[in-house]
Amino acid sequence: MDKDEAIAAMKEGKSVTHKLFYPDEWMTMKDGQIVFEDGCKCDMYDFWFWRNDDESWLTDWRIYGQ
Repeated sequence: MDKDEAIAAMKEGKSVTHKLFYPDEWMTMKDGQIVFEDGCKCDMYDFWFWRNDDESWLTDWRIYGQ
């Protein structure tokens, strides 16, 4: 799935992972923040700010565990 589909899935409470994540890494959204598998949270702006210039983050997302 692409970035927008991954964001929509997270907003639905699903966990997503990316091809550049380690096999046990995932993230979801709660209360408008990204929540990672280890419980850390960050603002969506902060997460995407550092990944906007790299096209590899625009695709290759999937639902975690699938």
